[in-house]
Amino acid sequence: MLRYHWKGLTLLGVVLFLCLSPSDHPNTFHVFTGTDKVVHFLMYATLAWVHLAEFRNREYYGHSRKKIALLILVLGLSVGMGVEYAQRWLDWGRDFDWFDELANALGLLTGLWMGNRLGDSSA
Repeated sequence: MLRYHWKGLTLLGVVLFLCLSPSDHPNTFHVFTGTDKVVHFLMYATLAWVHLAEFRNREYYGHSRKKIALLILVLGLSVGMGVEYAQRWLDWGRDFDWFDELANALGLLTGLWMGNRLGDSSA
C-alpha cells in the first residue's frame, strides 16, 4: 500500500525537514510580517491535497472519501502539533507558535476542500 503513497510521504518528509531543520537566521525568509504563517498554510494545504489525490479512485477497506479526509485532517493536525512541540523542545532557533498550528489547520482544511472540489469536477 505504501507504493501508492510515495508522493505524499516524500512531501511529508520535506515538510518535516523544513519545519525541524536548525535555523541560525529565523528571519532569512522574512518578506513581510506573517510570511512563515503563509508558508505553513501552503505546505499543509499541499500536503492534504496530495494525500487526498493519492486516495482518489481507490477502495480502502470500504471507507468513504469523508472518512479518508477526516483521517488526513487528524493525522495532519497531529503532525503539525508534534512539529510545534518538537520545535519547543529542540533548541535549534525555532519556537512553538499557536498561530503556526492555526495556519497548518487552515491549510489542511483548504487543501482537503480544494482536493474534493477539483476532484469532483475532473471526474
